[in-house]
Amino acid sequence: MSSIVSFMVFVLLGVISIILSMLAVLSRNLFRSITYLFLVLLCTAGFYLFLNYHFLAAIQISVYVGGVVILFIFAVFLTDSNVKAFKRNRSIKCIIATVITLSGVLVTSFALLNHQFIYTNNCMIEGDMEIDMKLIGKYLIGVEKYQYFLPFEVLSLLLFVCIIGGILIAKSE
Repeated sequence: MSSIVSFMVFVLLGVISIILSMLAVLSRNLFRSITYLFLVLLCTAGFYLFLNYHFLAAIQISVYVGGVVILFIFAVFLTDSNVKAFKRNRSIKCIIATVITLSGVLVTSFALLNHQFIYTNNCMIEGDMEIDMKLIGKYLIGVEKYQYFLPFEVLSLLLFVCIIGGILIAKSE
């Protein structure tokens, strides 16, 4: 890809991601918010593909898009759909939101102005090379030092307990 096309794809993904993120937060309909979140996570997978991190893009789609968003949808369907709107204390919430937004803009501006970001199409740069899938699998399922078999299994048990808890809460109502 030429550098101008790459830059345009990056900017397009960024703009779409920002718009969808704002829609996910500002939407009054919970199901629409989840749908916008789904699309934001797909844009994030697009960023990973853009950076040639195919494994991270696959994990993003399978874990976050395929797992977390579906879990949110099940949670919405299992809970009461007639949830009343939150009471608004508009002035305090607007002040807090403005302060948080401005602090985020300041931190982002500081990072952009004080750090030099190198853009290149050269795949020989160390950060742009993809790690071998066998090595990732070895570290995920290995039992030696700095390998993640135990946390991987603990996480699966935690998710299983959350599913059981969700079923019990939905069943008791």
